Amino acid sequence: MAKVSVGGQALIEGVLMRGPSGIALCVRTEDGEIYCEEQSILSPPAGLWRLPVFRGVYSLVQSLKIGLAALNRSGEFFGAAEA
Repeated sequence: MAKVSVGGQALIEGVLMRGPSGIALCVRTEDGEIYCEEQSILSPPAGLWRLPVFRGVYSLVQSLKIGLAALNRSGEFFGAAEA
């Protein structure tokens, strides 16, 4: 079996896991249930983005976008109760 690189990030009452082809977000809701979402992610574009520096910039921007979107999504489960 081949090894797969998986990374993660803590969220508000949850976790975001990212693999080579997708992400999974799991959050504990106020009633104690675990809510999970899965999404596939796009592979890096061809051409100039294959060069090391550009590939790194692309990966950084994509990781920031995914991470902030996941934090906002997990915050939606608790934002209504605090307002």
